[in-house]
Amino acid sequence: MVSSYLHHLENIPADTYSFWAFPGPRFGHFTSNVVESLNGAWQKSIRHLPPLRMMAEIWAYIMEHFAERMIRQQEDPAISNEAKKGYLRRYDDSRRWRVLASTEQQVQVKDGEGREHVVDFEARECTCDMWQEYLSPCAHAIVGSRHLGRDPYLLFDRAYTILNYRLTYQQGLPPISAQDIPCFPDLLPPLVVRKRGRPRVRRMRKRERYQDGQRKCGNSWCRQLGHNTRTCDTAQDQESSGESESETESEEEFPELVKDAREAALAGRPSRAAIAAAEIRERRAQIQREAEQARQAEIDYEAEFAAVFGVDLDPPIPVIEARRSTRVKRAPKSRD
Repeated sequence: MVSSYLHHLENIPADTYSFWAFPGPRFGHFTSNVVESLNGAWQKSIRHLPPLRMMAEIWAYIMEHFAERMIRQQEDPAISNEAKKGYLRRYDDSRRWRVLASTEQQVQVKDGEGREHVVDFEARECTCDMWQEYLSPCAHAIVGSRHLGRDPYLLFDRAYTILNYRLTYQQGLPPISAQDIPCFPDLLPPLVVRKRGRPRVRRMRKRERYQDGQRKCGNSWCRQLGHNTRTCDTAQDQESSGESESETESEEEFPELVKDAREAALAGRPSRAAIAAAEIRERRAQIQREAEQARQAEIDYEAEFAAVFGVDLDPPIPVIEARRSTRVKRAPKSRD
């Protein structure tokens, strides 16, 4: 009997019950508990209300959000605010990527990490699968369309347009009241037993938002997502090579000086930067010597003048301190 049951389950198509085999776009959702996203939006007091009052609070919450989004101003006349926000973020990330055009409908894009992807505008697909996943152009499609002189806004699905946004929230929800509904004392919310440890209240986020929340490495030579400075794999390689963070920044800012320093080290001669630094140090020492000589000449001239005319030009320091200490402090004048 068990074998027949398993055989029956194997004959059921996966796209009828499994979320990963869903035939349409999933918009970044990898779990079937999308309804749990409301748990983070609801207040803690809503969860422990009786069923009828809980339904009334949920209805009021959704009604308020529909009304707010119905009158929300949109910055762009073509796409919604959230779609434009994601578009601008992806556009900024792809501004320096390299694009190689194959035909009028196909390009190859090489991103900042050296990965290559192919974008097909006729099929509206990209090898990164993000365009098919969200039905909005990925960063490769955006930079490829601008390279070919296309309008990236035309690559968005109509679900992101202002028209569909207004149609979604044009019908508001009518207000309801639960005051006249009788409450039954035996009908209570389920008992919540607090488990050991900190409870997990947030669900697994979508792919794109989850990547945006990742921490960026603080090492200047890495700057990758998913780890920090302590767990960086390239830190040991960087330390073993003897390159510090300042040297890496100098190489990015002054490539010619770094190249000359490396050539000078191989040839056994001083580099231009070392010669310039030595000249600066010598010039500073010369200026300091000239200032000391001028000060000594001034002291000798004052001593010779005092010896000839018998005049003390500068009183001793103790006398100056004594004069300062004997000054009488006057009380401040009143404004009355």
